[in-house]
Amino acid sequence: MLCAVALLCATLTFACPASGTPRAHQLASFDEPPVLMYHRVDVVMPRSSLGRALSVTPDQLEAQLRYLQAHHLRGVSVSEFYDRMKRGQSTADLAVITFDDGYADQFQYAVPLLQRFGDHATFYIVTGMLGRPNHMTWRNVRALAGEGMDVGAHGVMHVDLASLTPAQQAFQIDGSIAALQRNANLGVVSYAYPSGRFNHTTEEILEHTAVRLAFTTDPVYTRGHRDQFDLTRVRVKGGWSLADFISALSYAEAHRPAVAPYDSVKSVSGIEVGKPKFE
Repeated sequence: MLCAVALLCATLTFACPASGTPRAHQLASFDEPPVLMYHRVDVVMPRSSLGRALSVTPDQLEAQLRYLQAHHLRGVSVSEFYDRMKRGQSTADLAVITFDDGYADQFQYAVPLLQRFGDHATFYIVTGMLGRPNHMTWRNVRALAGEGMDVGAHGVMHVDLASLTPAQQAFQIDGSIAALQRNANLGVVSYAYPSGRFNHTTEEILEHTAVRLAFTTDPVYTRGHRDQFDLTRVRVKGGWSLADFISALSYAEAHRPAVAPYDSVKSVSGIEVGKPKFE
């Protein structure tokens, strides 16, 4: 049975920031539960190899959720994971489920499957893409909360934050969070970096928001000193068999390092991380 390492710390405390003042973090080291990253969920596979790699069928997703349930792993959103951490409870029975980019097929196919299994997930929304072909609408986003789901920010547009100036990064981060608050009345607990790319400036900007956790993609894109703005996910690929899915979860569990407390004193210049496999 796959299980996450139990939470190492019994207490998290966060001091809310005053205007323009970074939030102080006091967080003992902890180990993440498996965090799954999905993109498209559709009955028709895209023609491109990249599109197929980022797409699973509803049948594949159902089989994966069934595996989690059979192995006593409850599918939860990032917000639920964060709440469990705050209460100092074990995360050994959790698998965090996330969907990126706000595709319409996620609402059509993934949400009903999650509900069938009693699971929840976080949907990372690119706010500037809402209402475009193949993407959700604001009405869909507002409905997610009513369906027991969580919504996180993924930028105004899907752009590489590490390639932007501080002002451009702030526009992407603050703009997407504000749009979700304004148009859907949603509090945003977490952020997902497009293509997993970020730098020290990104984290400094997040320090001035209500965001508590932020995710890159594969572990190769993390910095040397991990913290709660530098969490990783398991990229679920369309060509995987169920055995591949199980193997990826097991590997991630065996090789996931502990996450250290957030260090609020960071260099604005920072260094950029490696080039992602998928843009």
